[in-house]
Amino acid sequence: MPEWIPEEKIFLTANGINLEDFNLTGIARNPKRLISISDYTRGIEHLLDQWDEVIKEVPDVELHIFYGWQGTDALINSPYIKKFPQLPDIKNEFYNFLINQMSMNMAELDIKP
Repeated sequence: MPEWIPEEKIFLTANGINLEDFNLTGIARNPKRLISISDYTRGIEHLLDQWDEVIKEVPDVELHIFYGWQGTDALINSPYIKKFPQLPDIKNEFYNFLINQMSMNMAELDIKP
């Protein structure tokens, strides 16, 4: 720590996650699964625009999207909502809206080598 920060202003805190939730073994991995856990305003449309090309190269690829419009975004008149009316019709895409933390952890573990 920089010397100019008083020691009484520094304290040790937890990670913010339960590391045991990520200490799972025996999970079947799927190397052809992609997940998106970010809000739709952060560029997913670029992947969706190219998704047909991805499927041509890897026909059994899967895209799992973990997000939804049911929360705060539903209250906003977002132009992004209009960009995605076709989402349910896109091949090899799966939607997992508003899931709990453990389910999210399991999804992340499923794609890591």
